[in-house]
Amino acid sequence: MLIRLAIVILIIAVVLVFDAPNYKKSNKRGRAVYGISITAAIYLGLDYAAGKDWPDLHNVADFIFSAPAKMIATYFESKS
Repeated sequence: MLIRLAIVILIIAVVLVFDAPNYKKSNKRGRAVYGISITAAIYLGLDYAAGKDWPDLHNVADFIFSAPAKMIATYFESKS
């Protein structure tokens, strides 16, 4: 776990160092997008480093769309 955490920290640090000049030049919208992207990368990196089964994007999509998808499937199954 410590090796994975060290790798994640190293990769995020390298990305931040190389993106710093572009970040300083970007506008407010660009900074917001970059912040969201880095936050997601840190979260997924920590998920990888910890080896836990934390919620990922597919879990969120499943939570949001599973009930409507089941209702649509039930509707079409009852018609045939």
